[in-house]
Amino acid sequence: MHLVLNRFPRLRATTAFAFVFVLALTLPLAAGGSHDMCNRCFCDGFLVKPFEFDPGGTKLVASEWIRGTGCPTNASTYDGTMNTPYTDPACLVGDPKDKWVEGLLLAKTGPTANFASSGAELKGVRGTRLHELGYDIRKATYFGAEGSHCGAGAPRFNISYPDGSLVFIGCVSPPANTFTTGAGFVRLTWGGGAPLIAFKQAATCPDGAVDLGATCDITGVAVDAIDILFDEGQDTPPDLFGAAFIDNVNVNGLRVGRHGDRDHRDSDKDGHDDEADWDDDNDGYQDSMDADDDNDGIEDSWDGKSTEEDQTSYSMVLSRGEAAEFPLAADADAVTVTAVLENGKVVMDLVSPLGAIVATSIPSLGRVVLTAPAVAGDYLVRVRNLSLTDVSSGLKLIQSKRR
Repeated sequence: MHLVLNRFPRLRATTAFAFVFVLALTLPLAAGGSHDMCNRCFCDGFLVKPFEFDPGGTKLVASEWIRGTGCPTNASTYDGTMNTPYTDPACLVGDPKDKWVEGLLLAKTGPTANFASSGAELKGVRGTRLHELGYDIRKATYFGAEGSHCGAGAPRFNISYPDGSLVFIGCVSPPANTFTTGAGFVRLTWGGGAPLIAFKQAATCPDGAVDLGATCDITGVAVDAIDILFDEGQDTPPDLFGAAFIDNVNVNGLRVGRHGDRDHRDSDKDGHDDEADWDDDNDGYQDSMDADDDNDGIEDSWDGKSTEEDQTSYSMVLSRGEAAEFPLAADADAVTVTAVLENGKVVMDLVSPLGAIVATSIPSLGRVVLTAPAVAGDYLVRVRNLSLTDVSSGLKLIQSKRR
């Protein structure tokens, strides 16, 4: 095992990590309408930011907003002499800010077994109490083989929660509660007027959700993060296509159908349009509604305090079957302890000063974060490589405490 240690004492809280779990004090939901999602998030629209996970450098995955590939709303066709209005019946209502009929390409070339995926992060939804999710997909029919891939596992919503749990909603598993078939797209909606049901990844549902056995009713439960994942390749039926175009990603009735950085409108390179850069400090909360600047989970006007962080950063390479342990001390002023693992292919345990495992991860793609309320004492972070190959990863250990 190879380690590189960097020490960063008493850094101010930041959100360099998109999935850091915080105890969010949320605002009440409005009743009805598109602002049902407004829960200390961007109430004029979230962002759908493409990403690619390709640790092996295979170059076989792609995620990108592309002009002219989305579901057309208030578009037009041209016969050589005149323009005629054109709207696909599936998307009579779309993203009013989409001027280029953009669609989100999600592709995975080759076999599903390739450890790589494409996807998109939904930025600005942390703290949202979900009751509806959806998107438009470029297909002739919902369950047919023609057009975009629509399988049990891709494209899918991965929804994570502050307690560390994760649930998912695949394109056909569970089936959408409603779908509208248009001329070239199908609009899929989960929840809405029905309970929002998702499959468990582990044995338990998120705190506050209703356990239905293999699934959970997650209606009204505040989320920590939402991603769209595409990790099924050209060997997955029914279409064997390995790609999908989706559009008008729907969170509680708000639809986003464009990239936030179109026409170079992201001068600070944070993934947000300058005209709608609602989160200048990049902490995941709208600036005008940021009631917890220090990210300690307690509204600033209530606690009159802020927090600082002690951080320790490691880089490691774990051989097949190898494990490593790292100390994480919490002093009397500590509020929480957090471990951030950059490569979720390995497994991480957070062990309390009493020797109890207070949080553990399961093998997954991308970054994994474990956090727990702190008591004074010496915590232990155990990282285990259960895969069949060597794995490299970064690890950051954080003690958040009162200042």
